[in-house]
Amino acid sequence: VRLKIEAALLASKLPDTPPNLREKSASIEGLLDQALGTTQRVARQLRPGILNEFGLAEAIECQAEDFAHSTGVACRAQCDEGVEPDAETSLALFRIVQEALTNVAKHAHASLAVVRLRREQGSIALEIRDNGRGISEADMNKPKSFGLRGIRERIHSLAGEFEISAVEQGGTHILLRVPEKRIAEPNATEEDLQRNLF
Repeated sequence: VRLKIEAALLASKLPDTPPNLREKSASIEGLLDQALGTTQRVARQLRPGILNEFGLAEAIECQAEDFAHSTGVACRAQCDEGVEPDAETSLALFRIVQEALTNVAKHAHASLAVVRLRREQGSIALEIRDNGRGISEADMNKPKSFGLRGIRERIHSLAGEFEISAVEQGGTHILLRVPEKRIAEPNATEEDLQRNLF
């Protein structure tokens, strides 16, 4: 994922370069997509080790640190104590944070991202904000735009709610809520959800 973020950053800094460099950058991103797909197929059923060892809040905090280190975009994680959902919900929320931060690096031209995890009257809320250019209405309505389809499917599988909007002062705001205690129902598999990520 880090390589994909860095390739996206490199591509965003090459707008006025010769066409052959832009083509090479696109080729590198394509190869990274293939490599990610292979890796995801192998690891699809595995939970990230940090989730098993330390829980969701710590995993999000580590992801924010890694993101800031690899992109140069400041990233703060604010996680309330004691927010530890079930394993399926933890994995889905962690993957959503990864996807949202990848989108910040690739599209937002931001200098700051903030991830907030909290409990709200029987639900768990996750917010991701940035101070970048903001998502447009057209981008929100593209079927596969910005990985939103994968995020929506993950939230749907958890019987949750999802909102995304451009912030008036600049940037994008993602807010989602999932029930803290869910009634078991048929869910999309990790394989179904991974298909739409990255």
